[in-house]
Amino acid sequence: MDIAIAIDALVPGAQYFGTLTGGTLDEFDALDWLDERQKPTWSALQTASLEATKRKLKAQIDTAAERERLKYITAGTGQAMTYQQKAEEAAAFLSDESLDPAQYPLLSAEIGITAADMAGVAAIVAAAYGQWRVIGAQIEASRLGTKAAIENAETEEAAQAAADATTWPDPQG
Repeated sequence: MDIAIAIDALVPGAQYFGTLTGGTLDEFDALDWLDERQKPTWSALQTASLEATKRKLKAQIDTAAERERLKYITAGTGQAMTYQQKAEEAAAFLSDESLDPAQYPLLSAEIGITAADMAGVAAIVAAAYGQWRVIGAQIEASRLGTKAAIENAETEEAAQAAADATTWPDPQG
């Protein structure tokens, strides 16, 4: 446990003197408490430390999930919007190919690059989007499941074990 972080969470800017490198109750008890506010209890410190650990681990899981997503998609808000619009255009075109191709500017931009015609482009985009939905759902299930396990942990060690047990989808298997 990082006693200094726990103290700061409970008594921001607290004034005290002593060694806290071991994170032990003995070190905490030996602190020279200089602050006019009440010194927190060991139990309160343990709770604050656990909550801080959970917040840190859940943020790390969110970051790891984004790294996993980026194995399959290109980063950036604009790129995400483009992918979404292309998926919508592909679905609309495939449901009614008689519509004017000018209504599908992003798909039209790929004719001759991704496929020879609008139907080919739409089919490829729709297939890629379908694949993304599967892998994206697997990543999200791992992310949310791990965060729930961290939140339900009753000790810092259990929270860390939950984070360490995270599994991400394997595109090869």
